[in-house]
Amino acid sequence: SSVLLFNSPVRREGAVSAMSAVAIEQLKLEKPDTDYREYARVVLPNKLEAILIHDEKADKSACCLDVNAGFLENGPIEGLSHFCEHMLFLGSEKFPEEDLYMATLNKAGGSFNATTYWQNTNYFFDIAPDQFSHILDQFSQFFKAPLFTENSTDREMNAVDSEHKLQLKHDMARVYNVVLALGNPDCKLQLFGCGNLKSLRDDPKERGLNIRDELLKFHKKHYSANVMKVAILSSDPFEKLRDLVVEHFADIPNYDVEVPTGPQRSGGAPPFRDDQLPAYIRVLPISPAFRYAFFKFILPEMAPRWRTKPSDVIAHLLGHEGQGSLFEELKKRGLALELSAGTWIDAGGWNLFGVDIKLTEKGIQPESIEEIGELLFTYIQILQTQGIAEIHHRERKIMADLNFKFQSMSGAMNHCQRVARNMQNLPSDYVLSGDGRCFEFDPAECQEIIKCLSVNNCLVLVADSSAADACDQVEQWYQTKYSKGPLSDATRRRWEACAQADTKEKAEAQAKERGIFLPPPNPFLPDDVSLRPITGELPPYPVHLTDDGKEPVVQIYHRQDGTFKQPKCQIMMRIATAYTAVGDVRRTVLTKMWADCLEEGLSSYAYDAQVARLAYTVSIMERCILVAVSGYNDKMPTLIAKVAEAMASKDDVPVAIWERVKERYRTQLQEAIAKQPPVQQTVQLMNKVISQFSFTPEQKLETLEALDRSDLQGMARNLFDDCFVEMLAQGNLTPEETRACAKSLLGPLEMKRKFDKIPVEKFARIDTNLGVMVEKGRNAEEPQGCVIGLMQVCDNNDIEKCSMLQVAVQCMSQECFTKLRTKQQLGYMAGAQAFGSVISSLIIFVVTPKNPQMVQRRMAAFLDTRLKELSSGDLSDEEFQQYRDAVITEMSEKHKSLSEEFGENWEEVVSRRFTFGRRLRQIEFLKTLTKDKFEQFLKDTLCETKAVWMRVEQHAAPDPEEAGTAPEAPDAPVIEPEALAAFRERAQWVSFDDSIVSNVSSI
Repeated sequence: SSVLLFNSPVRREGAVSAMSAVAIEQLKLEKPDTDYREYARVVLPNKLEAILIHDEKADKSACCLDVNAGFLENGPIEGLSHFCEHMLFLGSEKFPEEDLYMATLNKAGGSFNATTYWQNTNYFFDIAPDQFSHILDQFSQFFKAPLFTENSTDREMNAVDSEHKLQLKHDMARVYNVVLALGNPDCKLQLFGCGNLKSLRDDPKERGLNIRDELLKFHKKHYSANVMKVAILSSDPFEKLRDLVVEHFADIPNYDVEVPTGPQRSGGAPPFRDDQLPAYIRVLPISPAFRYAFFKFILPEMAPRWRTKPSDVIAHLLGHEGQGSLFEELKKRGLALELSAGTWIDAGGWNLFGVDIKLTEKGIQPESIEEIGELLFTYIQILQTQGIAEIHHRERKIMADLNFKFQSMSGAMNHCQRVARNMQNLPSDYVLSGDGRCFEFDPAECQEIIKCLSVNNCLVLVADSSAADACDQVEQWYQTKYSKGPLSDATRRRWEACAQADTKEKAEAQAKERGIFLPPPNPFLPDDVSLRPITGELPPYPVHLTDDGKEPVVQIYHRQDGTFKQPKCQIMMRIATAYTAVGDVRRTVLTKMWADCLEEGLSSYAYDAQVARLAYTVSIMERCILVAVSGYNDKMPTLIAKVAEAMASKDDVPVAIWERVKERYRTQLQEAIAKQPPVQQTVQLMNKVISQFSFTPEQKLETLEALDRSDLQGMARNLFDDCFVEMLAQGNLTPEETRACAKSLLGPLEMKRKFDKIPVEKFARIDTNLGVMVEKGRNAEEPQGCVIGLMQVCDNNDIEKCSMLQVAVQCMSQECFTKLRTKQQLGYMAGAQAFGSVISSLIIFVVTPKNPQMVQRRMAAFLDTRLKELSSGDLSDEEFQQYRDAVITEMSEKHKSLSEEFGENWEEVVSRRFTFGRRLRQIEFLKTLTKDKFEQFLKDTLCETKAVWMRVEQHAAPDPEEAGTAPEAPDAPVIEPEALAAFRERAQWVSFDDSIVSNVSSI
């Protein structure tokens, strides 16, 4: 049969004939100017459709298979589609080993993942080209004959449960699920997508269902070749790609599944019945600082409207942040801190569209919610009476077309993922452009969508920590407390009164009276998108631009782009200032307030630039200020001049801006204190050990409350009278333009430099067996804890040791995941990675719902065992070469975008190594690395290094499991505050290079 022919390791004549019988259709699809790849299409006899992508420059090969089945296909078992996604990786009839797929990818420099969406499930990977056919064989078996063994089924349910628990205390996820729970039970959108032990184990068991049998039924019912799309990319010609697709995918069974479309996909009923809307929901959040008002509207699904995208321009106008916008007026009235508008869900024939507003303490009051709704429906009434103006569509289209034309290339795996998913909804010729460009303007269609934004079609949800007494119901899956009722008659009348302004003139007058108007033309749309001419040969790395022999306050590094061919550039400045160098929490918080007030003062002005893909940020680190500007470079000088003017004069801050910024920062700190995720808290513990200056959210909040607006007086001089700037500029700009940008930004600041050494971050070198730092989680209801082990290895400028550390991580990461996560089921997130910009380190981490003390012992036992295996000759020559070559494969991958290249070069600037091209030096070393040298490195360094542990425990930590279930190391001693203080007092503190003289070649 053809199945035997295609699976045969020896291609007989019949197989070759069958492959060549599949016609290759060359595609002339719309591509960005930057996309040099070629595309073709094949349809197999089993009706599976594939797009072949020939990339002559490909460093890796990649593939994605998208199945037109997702959450909406769960059936009676909530979370079944997501659980199936997890289970497919754990062995097939042909390749029964659970970890074979992951191990193969790990040893070949590959990566993989999968994602379940509402209507589809997406599986994808990349790998070194010489292993492509081999891994395709393993990958394709998931869709032919997965095992779904009883043992792995039971264990992987725990992994899904852990994934659910990671979101369990996230307030936004809790709100999302309350909305889903309150809708029409006849609509499939009211579901629980992730799954947990209750939905996957307990509930099916009560109904007499065997979960493995249900998985097999689900797979056979929905995983049919005719609803699968494949995108496959490599440097191979189309004929070879076609042969690979035929060989590995042609024998996937085709059951001729018919997938319903439109509302029939979700059961034929609307998400909310007419008698359920309008509704007013109150939700009790976990964090007292989580204050939101959500206005949700039910629209028709937007995916079929991909040519016109009516909801995009409506979301743009409702979510605008410039002058006259809804958000600007809400801020002026002291009601809102943030606002966004757009789609929550677009599936099953319906679109859940919303305006989400983060509120101030004043804004959360009932009378303020009424006021906010009145302003929202006032804005909507402008759109009702005027429709969408052609100018607003045209501006959106101009930017969409430009962004597509100059789109950055994406990596092979991400590209395949996007193409395969778009194949489900878009014609083949538009799989690259259909999700971004706007092809037509349909005012009538826009008007039909705007009509849906009515009071009668609105669900209002308010998240308010003062609602405890009112919230008398509990959502099933997240245990979120809420209350539900109709909109009050008074509120409804007030909001509906906005529609009485039923002409354009009346609506404009009503809006003007309330401080609202539609946005004027955007002055930042780029006019000049030409590329700067290149004279001579461009240097491969940034060069130092000299400053005519003057004592430098700024050192500029520049590289004009000749690779990515985009009219864009990126600029980053690191301003090291003596004011923030002393490690004082008050100065740190005050500098952040200065930077945030600056951005808030410019927010309306800069929003137009942001819409035109030109953005800036002013942020702070412990010892410096970072100024970043990026985007289309045509209008960049205008934005830079405005930012510089604000930086020089932001001493006298208006009261309203100070209060707004202070409340926003206060809210951020309160949220961190109340519900900081265990991972972030554990990293903070690590910083308490190794960072010279590390401030907790509690310290920052206490400091913030003591600050007054007058404290900003003189800040510009405090910051810039003793400072030093390092600047990197890359992209579509010449050296002269780079110097002009630096002068424009820094000139108004009148900077001076008095120090001879740059203030730099310092880190403690751990030279003793410290033990373990332990804290209780900040959120008393958080079911997850976290454990991190840190092993300092070498100075970051030691290229050879850093490279060997990367090989060690490659040898450990997949084993860590398989043993700690998959087999021992310690937690959903588990892994090992290299870490550190001054001292290169190995970290191992697990986020766990189990007893963290027990988890730490098992992690330590794994670390000890694996290092002994690697250093004692247990690693074969072939395995060593595979791991080493995997690192080389990953490091050899070329940058796909300006931002990737800039990021690598900026790391050299901010770390003050200035070793541009460091990655190539590492590759050259690794090519010569022998197994003997690697083993000696392990013996002399990692095996001799004691880990320091950080552990964040749940308030009600589970009891340790019985001894003997897995190897465990002895408990590490807890580090008491006195011991930590003594260590930090005597520690050797190491830092970046603090010299001002640059060793980079100059022009």
